[in-house]
Amino acid sequence: MADTTNTSTMYVPKFVWLFGCCCFCFVLCTPTTSAWQQHSSRIRSSYGPSIVALFSSSTSSSLFTHQSSIRHRRCRAFFSQSNDNDPTDDDNNSPDNGPIIIDGKKTAKDIRAELSEEIKNLQRGHGTTPGLAVVLVGQRVDSATYVRMKKKAAAEIGIHSIDVTIDENISEEDLIKEVQKLNDDPQVHGILVQLPLPSHIDEAKVLKTIQYEKDADGFDATNIGNMWLRGGEPPLAIPCTPAGCIELLQRYNIEISGKECVVLGRSNIVGMPVAALLTSCNGTVTVCHSRTKNIPEIVGRADIVIAAIGKTEFVRGEWLKPGAVVVDVGINDKPDATKKRGYRLVGDVNYDEALPKVSAITPVPGGVGPMTIAMLMKNTVNLCRHSLGLPRLQLRDRTKDGDYKDRKLVNTNVPSPKKEEKKEGEEKTTC
Repeated sequence: MADTTNTSTMYVPKFVWLFGCCCFCFVLCTPTTSAWQQHSSRIRSSYGPSIVALFSSSTSSSLFTHQSSIRHRRCRAFFSQSNDNDPTDDDNNSPDNGPIIIDGKKTAKDIRAELSEEIKNLQRGHGTTPGLAVVLVGQRVDSATYVRMKKKAAAEIGIHSIDVTIDENISEEDLIKEVQKLNDDPQVHGILVQLPLPSHIDEAKVLKTIQYEKDADGFDATNIGNMWLRGGEPPLAIPCTPAGCIELLQRYNIEISGKECVVLGRSNIVGMPVAALLTSCNGTVTVCHSRTKNIPEIVGRADIVIAAIGKTEFVRGEWLKPGAVVVDVGINDKPDATKKRGYRLVGDVNYDEALPKVSAITPVPGGVGPMTIAMLMKNTVNLCRHSLGLPRLQLRDRTKDGDYKDRKLVNTNVPSPKKEEKKEGEEKTTC
């Protein structure tokens, strides 16, 4: 009898297993605890405690697995270098996954790969290799690090790199002569003078020495002016960090046209150029700065926020409009005793506070930073193409009606608007 009892207890007929699985699926679709208790009560009264135990334990285990899967996908969005955070992935855009983490590191890698192919085409078709000259004055550790990163990126994609390292005691006149030599060198298509320069040298005067056609940073007044002009000639080069911001937005299929855009900061390097680019992409742009009143209120209206104000975690999560897109250009040191170096890098936006509010956000580090060097490489390739009489490689820009020129990136679920012939007096986008 004892053996018979044990056997009957352990043996579960197939129909019971099937019934238990059905109940398990039903329970998974029931979101509230009270509903679950009602279903459990009915099953207990009808089919006995043994079956309840069977699918209750399965449900608990599977719910745990389901929740762990969600957490795992979120972690992949934060840390993965793969396409797991591709905004065209329907699963990744589900509410369970939270906001899109805009991966600047991976995007920059993709851009470098594209540029590598373009450089091979220039070498095969025209026998020309793009050349980038970087002028480093003195031995500042941070400047030397940036130059080394630029040199590494250039070598990776096949750009000819020319390093000009000069003693920090060089006179302004002699430094200008060095820049003029690079202007005259046909193998040099882009020139970059690493800033800051020693205090005895006028930076503006040195930068003005760089020929417009070799302005790798895109800071020449002609490039800046053409970027702002409606319907004018496009710039030969675009300031690298602003270009990286726009490239990230457009590669992640984030619409700019018709959106409220707020730029925090009005520097010549980031704030003003990115405002020009957003405007050329048909965004409605407000620029905030140190004299702006009611910044939280203005930020609260923004669909897109570009934070480049240089203040640690200045933008609070409570300021942000639900579903806003945040591009954080800031990079600041924040004391952190848990880190070996005693600090960690954070942006101009309080990331942890912003995360529950936004639809997409760039992390710091790993967001805009890697894009800056990638766009420097793109500027160099464009300047080389210009020297050969070839048209420039545009940003992944939108046409006047807001559609992508790169048809592969268009959301196929949305019908493309019909193209209309451009009327006289209408502006061209510069991005």
